[in-house]
Amino acid sequence: MNTRTLGNRIKRYESASSHTLTPRTPVMIRVDGRAFHTFTRRCERPFDHHVVDSMVEAARYTAADMAGFRLAYVQSDEATFLIDDLASLQSQPWFGNKVHKLVSLSASLFTAAFNRAWPGDELATFDSRAFSIPREDAPNAFIWRQRDWERNSLQMLARAHFSHRALAGRKHPEIHEMLHGVGVNWANLDPQLKNGTFVLPGGELRFERVDYATLEGWIDAARDRDVEAVA
Repeated sequence: MNTRTLGNRIKRYESASSHTLTPRTPVMIRVDGRAFHTFTRRCERPFDHHVVDSMVEAARYTAADMAGFRLAYVQSDEATFLIDDLASLQSQPWFGNKVHKLVSLSASLFTAAFNRAWPGDELATFDSRAFSIPREDAPNAFIWRQRDWERNSLQMLARAHFSHRALAGRKHPEIHEMLHGVGVNWANLDPQLKNGTFVLPGGELRFERVDYATLEGWIDAARDRDVEAVA
């Protein structure tokens, strides 16, 4: 058997399912917990600081490994990362923008870091997806995830005080009123629990509710630092 011929044939099989994202276009990677409803069944409600802290630590660790990292956002059991190779014409994308590398490495880095930070014996697992996104829509993707968390955090807070039946069919203004009726105000939550966590290059954490201009400023500043480093 000619092993070289065999090897070339197997490599052709591999390459047929190998996809590469467009160069010089921002890439978003979203890491998501697998079966976290089961994993967190013994956790404190409505929010468990061990989950929050472990998620943030995992995001910081993963971001530190990413070439061209610009910004990450952590909420619930998911983390969204933005990377790009736009700092200069010589910039190289993380793992060549090969999708199988982006998703496998981001998921494995995140999983390892989360489990190292997690104080319990249970082992969490995470999956990942990666996709190209137009530069002007990258801030909107983060806004979308933060607004999603605002809705979810309100629901989680409400479920700690009311039954599923009592909340069924209730719109968010109604849920706010129900909480106010028992002396609970979602707006008074800790900013990190209410807004989620943004991770900037270098590991800086921010907890505010953001708009497009703020996000664009953070992303541009991160890219500018890479430009200065290249120069």
